[in-house]
Amino acid sequence: MSFLALLLSLAAEAPQLWIGHQIVRGRREVPVLGTLETRTDTWVLAEVHRTDAQTIEIRERPCRVRVAPAAGAHVTIPDAAVWQLPPVSVRYKSSASGWLAAPWVAGWDGRDHDKDGHPGLTIAVDAPLCGGQLHVASAARSIARAQMVNGALAGEIKVRLAQRILGTEGVCLGVLASDSDERLTGRFAYAPVPAESTCASLERDGWLDRPLP
Repeated sequence: MSFLALLLSLAAEAPQLWIGHQIVRGRREVPVLGTLETRTDTWVLAEVHRTDAQTIEIRERPCRVRVAPAAGAHVTIPDAAVWQLPPVSVRYKSSASGWLAAPWVAGWDGRDHDKDGHPGLTIAVDAPLCGGQLHVASAARSIARAQMVNGALAGEIKVRLAQRILGTEGVCLGVLASDSDERLTGRFAYAPVPAESTCASLERDGWLDRPLP
């Protein structure tokens, strides 16, 4: 292999950084309130490897999670806690219909990931009649289909999300909170970002507030 060919090969294999934004929607049955429409936005920082012409491997860490208010209830997951969650690996393979990702699993177990002395991840609930904190473990199994848009992937995703309540703070939540198993659908898009980017710099420079491509 010539020196030029070697350089081109190394350049092709060099990882990129992308920002990703995913929006998923679903329906959840809640005691007293009934059926609620849900929306969750997740932003990630992804390290992207093109292992060959047919394969894209993505290793991503969450930067921010926002849950849309429903029936007057506000759910908050602090960014500092989100940054402590384990990374997720996804592999896309090229096909005649685009880029397909076989089922992958993301989430967190009952360990104290946010280092607050409680199991799982602590989620704050602010509601007119029922507020407090939930300590949660979560597992999401997803599949996705995407196209290449402006040098990065964008497409549709289906998610089966199972959440376990590991503990509660607040008498009302202790009575009403329960494990859940939901099917969600949504869309996502990635976009290239500078090689030195971090979750903090994406927040500071406004990347997390840009709309999906």
